[in-house]
Amino acid sequence: MPPAGAAPKRNAMTPIFPANFTYSTIDDAITLTPIPPVPFPLPSPPSSSTNSPTPPIQPTQLPTGLYTATLPHDWCIGTVPHGGYLSTLFIHAAMTFSSALSCISFPANFNLTTSQLATLSKHISPISIHTHFLRATRPSPPSAVLSVALRKLGAGYSVFNVCIYQEKKECATSYVTLSNYTLLETGFTFPSSYSRAPYLIPPRSECVPWKNKAMRQFRVVSNKLEYRVPPQRLQYGTGPDGKANTELVVEQWVRWADYPKRKVGFKAKDLGYIGDMYVPTVEMVVGIEYLQNEEEIAGESDDGILKENKGEGGNNRWYPTLSYGMEIKRGEPEGGWEWLFVRVESRAVKGGRMDEMVEVWSEEGELVGKGGQVALVLSGPAGEGKGAKESKLT
Repeated sequence: MPPAGAAPKRNAMTPIFPANFTYSTIDDAITLTPIPPVPFPLPSPPSSSTNSPTPPIQPTQLPTGLYTATLPHDWCIGTVPHGGYLSTLFIHAAMTFSSALSCISFPANFNLTTSQLATLSKHISPISIHTHFLRATRPSPPSAVLSVALRKLGAGYSVFNVCIYQEKKECATSYVTLSNYTLLETGFTFPSSYSRAPYLIPPRSECVPWKNKAMRQFRVVSNKLEYRVPPQRLQYGTGPDGKANTELVVEQWVRWADYPKRKVGFKAKDLGYIGDMYVPTVEMVVGIEYLQNEEEIAGESDDGILKENKGEGGNNRWYPTLSYGMEIKRGEPEGGWEWLFVRVESRAVKGGRMDEMVEVWSEEGELVGKGGQVALVLSGPAGEGKGAKESKLT
């Protein structure tokens, strides 16, 4: 165990930033550059032979847009772009292509009718995202290419398939659904007993800052947020009563770390990032431990000291995400949400897999987003184990 005040041990994957590095906001990090439309070959028409069955639908060309994106180093965990950040990028890509496609002047509107374009122009609000991670992306260079395809255009909803490629390999595929929050307000509503949190949301005034540098050196992307957590949640490995903790729960209030300067709150599309930005729940019990004293609990000290976690087989644990989803329940108020409360809970960790269910609440006690993910629990230095090069790290 390193003595108090010692520099935390640097993980082999911990990035080192030069003094002149320019850190980016979420809007900077999701900037897209369109690739000029190119003609996609249509599938071959079905055979005219009388012996050939008639296909249930005729093959058609999907309206598709292509974009390039730069994946910044400061939106990574270790040296891998964060999956929540990528999810916000996918939402933004779907919204960007939908906006471009709905314009009559779009250079290739794929023969959509005026009525269809008018309907699409109303679908400006993200309401869900579901992503499967296939292999790890890398911070740019190389740049990433995103393909955005309109898969369904309905009266109330549009569904887009967003795929991200790097070095000609597909890294993730995501489905993003867009609608319109204003129009949805007129839909059927039932006052469920779950419309308010069934658990006690700790008042932010009773929570304390979390500023652990040891964790943040590796989880660089976590520095984008300011955190307030219940004091008892800082007691890694033990519960509020001091006994061994088996409750796999993370609770935190978050806002953008630069909010005091920029006064920019969270947008609905940012929930892709917010719903995936937390310490893995299993670490609350058996993972990384922190040396803390009363000053740190009170938020007066800058950080805790990281102890090396040997985990299974004497190696660190890491958590590649298999799939991730977020349902966005409402749009942001004017100026965005300054603070959001995030609660994460795992119900099962078994056989090297764990689930994590996420709920995001506003200060007014309204459910803003609900989702979760399925991740693997692997031993071995993150990014260095078998198949690590083909995995997305969380």
